[in-house]
Amino acid sequence: VATALNISSSNLYSARVFPDIILVSKFPILDVGAVAGNGVFKIDIGTREMIIVNCHLACCENDDQREEEVADILNYIEEAKANNASVDITADSPIIILGDMNFVGNAEQPYDLIHGQNGGPDWGTKMEDAKPITTGETAAFTWYQPFSSFYPGRLDYLIYSGSVLKAKNKFNLFTTSIPDDILNLYNLERSDSEVASDHLPVIVDFDKDKISASSEIVIDSWLIYPNPAEGIIHIGDHVERIEIRDLSGRLLMSCDAPHSSIDISQLTSGNYLMSRITNGKSESRLFQKR
Repeated sequence: VATALNISSSNLYSARVFPDIILVSKFPILDVGAVAGNGVFKIDIGTREMIIVNCHLACCENDDQREEEVADILNYIEEAKANNASVDITADSPIIILGDMNFVGNAEQPYDLIHGQNGGPDWGTKMEDAKPITTGETAAFTWYQPFSSFYPGRLDYLIYSGSVLKAKNKFNLFTTSIPDDILNLYNLERSDSEVASDHLPVIVDFDKDKISASSEIVIDSWLIYPNPAEGIIHIGDHVERIEIRDLSGRLLMSCDAPHSSIDISQLTSGNYLMSRITNGKSESRLFQKR
């Protein structure tokens, strides 16, 4: 059962697919459907329509059920492209698959969801895995229990159609490892991540005004290393301009036509965004100054 509700008082829209799939959006929700207990939402982002597949796959040792749900999601995308699904997809529409995937068993399940079938779930190619890094860490875990016998793990994914979407800022918010000055800046408490949920918030920014056709996308392959870094950080290749900002967006450093290395020793310890500007396009990476 899928229902949509306009929360007009706060200019938000929400929709629910029974029992526990909920989407809250600042953009209008045009259509809602269900796929194997997971939700499909079509939203109007102003420049075009977007499809969001919001998932909560079977937990723990239910490998067979998870595998079936992944197959059902892939089949839905194929059917929707052919206008044979309850919520159809217009050609070249951005597709995002996100949620608590519970990938703790068969490693083929995330691989299949990204690579799919018949040329891939994206428009003729595989999907992209955002892989946000956890703040203050060098890993990408999204589940953490300090007294559990299980190690921190990555259960929550955001997979997107890289042919028509470009991910910009991305991170998993883990207040336990954020320096005090950053916590104070954003009015956060160190325990927020632990008391709010047993899963970390996964944040990925997309520029909705620059969503474009696949021919206009340049695949981003640049690297910054080491990460975390102390004094010198390498950017991997030549670019027109580098800008470094704090997590509030305040510009701290900039350099035109930099060499492959940048001295960041003047920065205090914490998390920052480094933006590379090439051919008028800006791409960002999260990095940590020790």
